[in-house]
Amino acid sequence: IVGFVACSLIIAIYRSHVIKSLPTTEAFAKVVSKHTASGGRYSLKTFYVTFELEDASRKVISVKTETYGLLLEGDNGTLTYKELGKLKIFVNFSVENRNA
Repeated sequence: IVGFVACSLIIAIYRSHVIKSLPTTEAFAKVVSKHTASGGRYSLKTFYVTFELEDASRKVISVKTETYGLLLEGDNGTLTYKELGKLKIFVNFSVENRNA
């Protein structure tokens, strides 16, 4: 059990280091959809936002509950994120134009 905990801790530290070292990308984007996914042993919810970039590509990114609640479909602004292959990490979204 001690070995498992130590190994998990080392992996978490390594992953955190890799994520911090990734370059940050900023792009003008629009919130085009929001959805949740439930699953796992404890029915945890994961919150996703789909952003459409200026080049018409889309990024589906997992966000925190608070961020999910603040963003509205149609919001335009600057998306800041990190990407490693299929993994996309949300950093920030600054709303510049809210379509109410």
